[in-house]
Amino acid sequence: MKKFIRNLENQYLVAAILIIGILMVLFPVRLAAAFPWALGIALIVRAVAVIFLFLKYGEEKKGPGRVLLYFILGFTFLMHSTEATGIIGIIWAAYTLVEVANEIDEMWHEKRFSVLYLLTAAASIVLSVLLLLNPFEHFAVHIRVFGMEVIFYSLSRIAAILKMRKL
Repeated sequence: MKKFIRNLENQYLVAAILIIGILMVLFPVRLAAAFPWALGIALIVRAVAVIFLFLKYGEEKKGPGRVLLYFILGFTFLMHSTEATGIIGIIWAAYTLVEVANEIDEMWHEKRFSVLYLLTAAASIVLSVLLLLNPFEHFAVHIRVFGMEVIFYSLSRIAAILKMRKL
């Protein structure tokens, strides 16, 4: 998500993402309940889009295995939305732990240590472990934290857009 927001050039899209972040902070429980549905639909739409791009333009960046994965996960999340929250929470926690581990390894090999990053990494590890231990209870907390992250990056992107306009 960070890379996606950083690459945005359209201030209206950044503003829309900022609003989504605010909604994530204000209504995490409702969004947690709707998240499997939204993710399921997004995965199915993504699969259809990949097929369409291949049929229309012959682009084959994603193979049939990836399309099959999108369909299977999308339909599973739609059919088992309540249980899917736990699965999504575990995947989210594992993905976060892998990201943190990679960044710590990178920091270790480059011999550049940052107290701020280490604190952030420690918080990510604690939240991920909590999510692994009880994904249903802690999913809404992660939605709220992710919403704060989205707000922060959206505001930093808006500031960059405004700064570039002044130049």
